[in-house]
Formats: sequence, structure tokens, C-alpha cells
Amino acid sequence: MKRIVLLIWKNGLAYLLSLLTASLFFPLIFLLLEPDSTYTWWVILILSSLGMPTILLPVVLSILVFNLIVYKTKNQFANNSMYYVSLGISLGTVLFLIYLGSFSKHNQTLIVQNFLLLSGIGAFFGFYFYSLIRKDLFSLNDSRKVS
Repeated sequence: MKRIVLLIWKNGLAYLLSLLTASLFFPLIFLLLEPDSTYTWWVILILSSLGMPTILLPVVLSILVFNLIVYKTKNQFANNSMYYVSLGISLGTVLFLIYLGSFSKHNQTLIVQNFLLLSGIGAFFGFYFYSLIRKDLFSLNDSRKVS
């Protein structure tokens, strides 16, 4: 039980770190797409998405799917960080496609921004997952085999 709580905590930490990294990095790109905006406005906008249930619930589901995929493929890609980053990008893109209907009413710049942001957060999550969680997930798997 203690390992499961630790795994949930580290998944939350990986998500928060990926959101923080994206909020510091992506405003630089978004300033190129919308020169009239400010860096601070973009940081606040990205960080405020954490509290929106319409975004948070699908993200939590994506994190669960990410963990399930990694858990099921076990040692196949255990030491390849690009697998985790690619998986994060893929799930971020799927999340973007789910939200594409609500973005289609807006201009193309907004669609590009949301695609970059969601796939970027997925990539950062994959990197942080590889760094923080990978060993804990596989040790949880190994302890179940022994029991």
C-alpha cells in the first residue's frame, strides 16, 4: 500500500513539474504567435488550467492510461527515455484531438497553441516519469511476482 501511495505521489509530482516546465517554456513560443500578449499572462493562463475540471479530469485519465501502458509493456522499453517521452507526446496528442471540437470555433493560432501545449506537457510528463517513477513502477511489479 505504501508503494502505491508513493507511486501516486510521484505521478502527481511529475505532472506538476511538467506543467511548471511548460508554463515557463511555452510562453516564449506563444509570444511569437501572438506578439501583443505578455509572458506573465501566458504563465498565469497555463498554470490556472490546473484547477479546471474540464482539463484536469481528462489529464488524470491520461496519466492513468500512461501508467497502465508502461506497466503492461514492463521491461520492453525500461531503459529508453525516448519511449516515455514519445508515449507522453502521443497521449497529449490524443487529448488534443478530444478537445479539438471545442477549439475549432476559434482561429488557427489557438489550435496550434493548444496542440503544442498538450503534446509538450505530455513530453515533459514522459521525461519526468522516466526520471522519477520508472524504477518504483517496476519494483512494484517485481514485488507482486515474488508474493
